[in-house]
Amino acid sequence: MADRIGELLVRENLISLAQLKRAQADQRTTGKRLSYSLSRLGILGERELADFLSAQYGVPWMSLTDYEIDPKVALLVPRAVASKHTAIPVQRAGSTLVVAMADPSNIYAIDDLKFITNLNVEPVVSTETAIEDAIARYYDHSGTAAYADVLGALNLERSDGGERERTALPSASLPESDQAIRLCNRVLLLAASRGATHVHVEPSERGLRIRFRVDGVLHPESELPIGVRSAVTTRFKLMAGLDVAERRTPQEGQIRGFHAGKDRELDVRVASMPTAAGEHLVLRLFDRSTLPRDLAGIGLDSEQLRQVRAALELPQGLTLVVGPSGCGATTTLYAALAELAGDGVSVATVEDPVEFTLPGCTQVQVHREGGLGVAAAVQALLRQDPDIIMIGALPDHEAVDAAVRVAAAGRRVLTTLPTGDAAGALTRLVHLGVEPYLVAASVTLVVAQRLLRRLCGECSSDDPAITAQRLIDAGMSPQQARECRPRRARGCKACLGGYRGRVALFEVLPVGAALQERVAEGAGAAELRAEAAALGLRSLRQVGLARVAEGLLALDDVVRATADHLS
Repeated sequence: MADRIGELLVRENLISLAQLKRAQADQRTTGKRLSYSLSRLGILGERELADFLSAQYGVPWMSLTDYEIDPKVALLVPRAVASKHTAIPVQRAGSTLVVAMADPSNIYAIDDLKFITNLNVEPVVSTETAIEDAIARYYDHSGTAAYADVLGALNLERSDGGERERTALPSASLPESDQAIRLCNRVLLLAASRGATHVHVEPSERGLRIRFRVDGVLHPESELPIGVRSAVTTRFKLMAGLDVAERRTPQEGQIRGFHAGKDRELDVRVASMPTAAGEHLVLRLFDRSTLPRDLAGIGLDSEQLRQVRAALELPQGLTLVVGPSGCGATTTLYAALAELAGDGVSVATVEDPVEFTLPGCTQVQVHREGGLGVAAAVQALLRQDPDIIMIGALPDHEAVDAAVRVAAAGRRVLTTLPTGDAAGALTRLVHLGVEPYLVAASVTLVVAQRLLRRLCGECSSDDPAITAQRLIDAGMSPQQARECRPRRARGCKACLGGYRGRVALFEVLPVGAALQERVAEGAGAAELRAEAAALGLRSLRQVGLARVAEGLLALDDVVRATADHLS
């Protein structure tokens, strides 16, 4: 600012070059702004400078001496940002924010203010002294150190040469907007380093609680002071493209391509929910580097992998991946598409939202408000000549009916269904209104799955409290129970409470002629399970108990995850 304004003043003959150099020398001594030195040395008054800038840039002059600023308007911009740019909001009219500035030509300051407030900025000119006085008058000093405190307390763990050390986050006196940006970035980096799938940003009367969901369980991470609550929430909403001014209705957005380290990018889905205490945010993290490139990488055993691939090679039919929310069904679908996609086939998806970009696939984002629901998108895609259609979810009867009919008519369709087990998924379709004969004609494969916490290999130990009878009651054969040495979680520096990572359990049910006949006859879930067991199906409980015998899973976790499933 100083060099540019000094050159303008000399060019307009308001001061001489010698006077400018004298003022610049004084500025270096005092550390103050050029306008302060010009005024102190009696070369040019602040009001004269402000009048000159007003005329030079065609921006109105405003006196702040007797003007009462609404404190709510002033606080739209953090104090540190106002001080950095010598600018203070003075009035708001709809989406326009009037800001008094000492230098109305500072486009960097205007862009910064636009970014922070999400409003159009209209500058007016005032003197530096008047703006600094207004900043001191309208801003409360009580919360200005909050960011430095938080950044100093929040640490990022990293592993280096087998030793864990903590790298403190920077807590220098940066502008509050920069601190909010850095704080939110560090929360995401820390979540990524912990392997979190979700970040919960929860408001309370005392401040803001941050919790990470790691291996399916929420863990408290930190309590942020109330002074940063609004800025952190606003920053995350801005990153996700949400309307920061809207705080009364739920919103959803996405942060794409967040850099979480070398060759590691995250896509983050952000959902806001208004609550009595403020806006609650949940950030769901998708790590592109962990996306399996084929079905071999998701944890199927060799026989299950053969069955899944055999079903996907069929020219038509419906493949269902079922399980509760968070079971990893979407990962399985993406792994299947990655294996199926190629130059010889046309692959399309219908998703809400599109979670990962798949090369070689046509991916359609559902837009219900615009009339493009799942069923409408599937029908429209048929005119695009796809060989394979993946539907991210079936939210209503119309979508279910469309998926079944398209599969029965000769397309290969992959989708998910929120139900307990493989056999139960077949009756679930009937309960959703699909005729039994259509279910029998369309479904070729059902994969049920769960994700369970893996016992830490460093600290887990034998659990003598689990008797052979308890293992038999859980579903093991007497011989397996006698040979099994179940293990339990303990906890160490290398894990979180005795667990580290997750193990996927799969139940794979090819729907052949025998099952098709029973489905068409209207058989119930129990009858279909019995038929599937007779055909050699290994249930989720049985697969889980095998992992208990291998020392990978705790018995209680397996029993709890498969409690709704008859072994």
